[in-house]
Amino acid sequence: MAKGGQLREYPSSAPVINISATLNQNIVVRQERTQPCSSSHERPGKNAGHIDLTLNDDDGYLSSDTERGSVVDVTEPRQFHEDDYLDDDQLESLLQSWNEDTGKKAKPATQHLATIPLQEYNGLVAGMAVELSGGHIMRIKQILRLITGDIYLQGLYFKELTELDRPFPQRPKELCWLIEEEADGNVHLEREVPISDVSGVCKVALTNYTWRTFVPAAHDSYICRLVWQKTSEKGEWIIRYLTYEEADDRTRAYASTIRKEWRGETTPYGAETVSTSNLTAAERKEVRRSLKKQRQYSFGDAFCGAGGVSVGAWKAGLRVKYGIDIDKAACKTWGTNFVHSDCYHADFYSWIALQDDEVRVDISHSSPPCQPFSPAHTRSYNQQRDEENSSLIFSAFNMIQKVKPRIHTIEETFGVPSRYKETFLRMIQDFLELGYSIHSKTIACAKYGVPQLRRRLFIIAAGPGEKLPAFPVPTHGPGLQPYVTIKDAIRNIPRRADQHDPENTVFQDGRTRAPYDENTLAKTITCGGGEGNYHPSGLRPFTIRELACLQTFPVQYRFPTAYAKKQVGNSVPPRLAEVIFRTAIKSLQETDDREYNEAVVVDRLGRPWQI
Repeated sequence: MAKGGQLREYPSSAPVINISATLNQNIVVRQERTQPCSSSHERPGKNAGHIDLTLNDDDGYLSSDTERGSVVDVTEPRQFHEDDYLDDDQLESLLQSWNEDTGKKAKPATQHLATIPLQEYNGLVAGMAVELSGGHIMRIKQILRLITGDIYLQGLYFKELTELDRPFPQRPKELCWLIEEEADGNVHLEREVPISDVSGVCKVALTNYTWRTFVPAAHDSYICRLVWQKTSEKGEWIIRYLTYEEADDRTRAYASTIRKEWRGETTPYGAETVSTSNLTAAERKEVRRSLKKQRQYSFGDAFCGAGGVSVGAWKAGLRVKYGIDIDKAACKTWGTNFVHSDCYHADFYSWIALQDDEVRVDISHSSPPCQPFSPAHTRSYNQQRDEENSSLIFSAFNMIQKVKPRIHTIEETFGVPSRYKETFLRMIQDFLELGYSIHSKTIACAKYGVPQLRRRLFIIAAGPGEKLPAFPVPTHGPGLQPYVTIKDAIRNIPRRADQHDPENTVFQDGRTRAPYDENTLAKTITCGGGEGNYHPSGLRPFTIRELACLQTFPVQYRFPTAYAKKQVGNSVPPRLAEVIFRTAIKSLQETDDREYNEAVVVDRLGRPWQI
């Protein structure tokens, strides 16, 4: 952190329900019988006191003894671990699953062995929308008659925003399209329901306009702008605005039109010009032939601290335009390393009040102070400061309003979604209210080349008219590259490197520690170096330079203040920031490639001109 889609039974006997008042004719519906189902959940055990390189998607690490298949002696005393209990979010999900009426829950659309597609059934045809029991709505894509004679509908599945809790804005007659993503990445865009679930008909308009734009739909229509993609991963949220391709013809606009309405003119491939001063004549000639090579996306970093995120942005290929932080020493470190960028030593809200058009960037980031939300923060020594820092977690709303970035990212402690759920959901709602799509996820940093047992919450938000980037695929772990170890990170530090004096680095109490295997991951680097973090020899602590390398700072990065250890611990690992920003750049380039190569004529509402 910077300071800153199964086997089912289809019974043939069913009652007849008359809803002719709605459809002007009778619909024969069948009541599906359901069978109770049970499931078991197992959690692998953990071996306390052992640090290993084996990670899983649940909590970032798993004991190597279990992973290697050794026999676990259940008679041994077990220590208490963080993941041995359910947090509030998990308990709520468990209770909800116990109380769900599975007979009324729509199932993902499936390929049945013997079905007959119907063009029409009692007045229903593909394209119509129907209201369902349980408060859901479906736009019909297919009507199917099974070999048993039962009728099923397949289509897009919606729920009213007012029937959903935070983070969804509470807007009447507005819908959210519900889709599901399985653990293998298979996404179910449609669901199926028995005809017995239908209670009436309605109208639904799909649009890619944000809240800022009036949608020219029938007055009695529901409007859907949002898609909620539910995943199997704990704590992951994907909520986005519909794309141009998903929206209806009469209620859509080109992404470029929606983007312009929000942030004005946007320069393809970036707001900054690439410097060619260090290029050869042949390289300059090549640059002049390609607009993409002439431009560079710009970047602004709020709560920049010593510059971990900024380093990652720079290494990903962004032009770091400015950083902001209230900490003078952090600003000194940041400014020392980014001499061609502006550093604002200022309180965040004072910076927001500045009348400065130069703060507009393509990609922005904020890492509000995380100490009040960290699991390690068990006691407050300065309540006023904690309250002020807590309020800053909502600062992205203000920054986005001012900067209007195409993409904004947030980094926070992994404890926010579970320990401070309402705060987290309020953050997400802020993005949605501004017209931004969001993807939030807790990341195990070691899966991306960071040599630490460190987890961080990242949120990627894409502005109006922008494609929502996916999180990068892990690069390290079983079947991938080996994890980067402590040895990998520190073995090539030059002997005379700045802030690296192993001979004169000793423990304050004068005692040595137990040695351990250097081919492991370090524990989380914190402001004080991190509990239990010391050199594998056990003879001394890590030097400042070693801690910086474990955080993936370049070996030449300078920390010219007495607060270097604190600054290193407060930083987002540059390597993690780099891989995330590379996916953001790729997403923007794909958008700009498509739009730059497609000259279109639009009407005054931004819709394609019909010739």
